Amino acid sequence: MMRFPKDYAATLPYIKDMNRVESNYYEGQRILEYPEKDTADLLWITVNSKGYNLPTEIETLINGFHYKVSRKLWKRKSRYKLLPFFSVIEQGNTCKSHFHGLLKINDLPEIKSIDEVIKIVRGVLNGFKEVNAKDSRSVKIVHVSTSESLESYQYRLIYMLKESTHYYDPLFHYRTYD
Repeated sequence: MMRFPKDYAATLPYIKDMNRVESNYYEGQRILEYPEKDTADLLWITVNSKGYNLPTEIETLINGFHYKVSRKLWKRKSRYKLLPFFSVIEQGNTCKSHFHGLLKINDLPEIKSIDEVIKIVRGVLNGFKEVNAKDSRSVKIVHVSTSESLESYQYRLIYMLKESTHYYDPLFHYRTYD
């Protein structure tokens, strides 16, 4: 497990509660199955909603994306386990919610290039009515590799959790409906 970079995080003006960010940082690593242990490929995803501002609607979008992208990339294996995906819902200043996500790409049944995977992920996201498929800025995807730079992964994870406080937890918690 990678240690939380307190020295770096202390220099960031947008962090509100350092202890809460640190605890969520370790939770994010657990969800992503500790990508520093192997050379992992991650996709940093930012999705702006079309105009839906309720967090419950963004949660539905995240759940649907997680299931659909797991099915597309893992095929039958997704029946039993989904791709490791960590996401955060962020309330914007303009009443538009958006979310950030880190998707760990591993054990794909068919070897696909990163460009192919990005194209599949973008296609899945643009298929939702909450995402404006006509606007190219509504879905941003960046490839992050832990073999190239662990710092880039750490900094993106800290950025995702910047709004963590004792009263507000931006970490998206998956719910199971029985």
